[in-house]
Amino acid sequence: MVLPFQNIPGPEALQVFRIKDYLNEGSFAPHRHHFYMLLWIVDGADGLHQIDFEDYELADNRVFPVAEGRVHRIIRPAADGWMISFRENVFHALQQGSGGIDAAELFHWPYVDLDAEEAENFAFLWKLFLKTMGKNAGDPMLINQLRVLFGCLLNCTDQRKRLSVHGGHYPVLQQLKRLINDYYKVRQDPDFYADILAVPLWKLNSWCRESLGNSVSGLLLERLVLEAKALLATTSLSVKEVTFELGMDDSSNFAKVFRRFTGVSPADYRSQIYRSS
Repeated sequence: MVLPFQNIPGPEALQVFRIKDYLNEGSFAPHRHHFYMLLWIVDGADGLHQIDFEDYELADNRVFPVAEGRVHRIIRPAADGWMISFRENVFHALQQGSGGIDAAELFHWPYVDLDAEEAENFAFLWKLFLKTMGKNAGDPMLINQLRVLFGCLLNCTDQRKRLSVHGGHYPVLQQLKRLINDYYKVRQDPDFYADILAVPLWKLNSWCRESLGNSVSGLLLERLVLEAKALLATTSLSVKEVTFELGMDDSSNFAKVFRRFTGVSPADYRSQIYRSS
């Protein structure tokens, strides 16, 4: 048994849905997507969902960027809202060329809250996007309009302020996050990442602690624990099998790491999840 993946419906690489028209039985069980998703809540109506086992209210004018592969499920649906779904090739297209934007940065945020003026501007841009989508789903202008939508959200997250905090380290740290996500199961030695980035490990650790509050080793362990939560909650794998799946050799060491990050043993975590479901 493995964590289920949901595929984007239909052959199109870029699609738009009304939330109420998209929800199905699988939406309420933990799953992952083989696509990226931008979820805009228009009327939350006390809705609630989970991303990577953290609960988030589906508040009005809250936008959720959900990256491919994140663990997601709806607990209580919103009354109204929209969802843009797109494949990885669209995600890369957003970042390429002279008009490219840092779409990856947006997907490191769990959500973006829009104030009244921001929500009005975002709704206007969304309508333009929907109008173009309705005329021709293959229109090249859609990528540009999607870039504008993403740019609006990035401005709302005050990206410039965060860039000044990260300084010149920002591109390196973003690349480090992507590398960890790609290799955390097979390379758990921090030197591997420092070598790829051509930055001495002591310096990379310093940048990570300053900007991210953790060392390279700590970021690796966080990613491992997140995957462990997904496996414990959605599969019947034993703790030993989970340890092996994560690329670790010692189940007792894995249990210690898991307890350090969660406060409970892997077995107790699984029991808590089953009791709450």
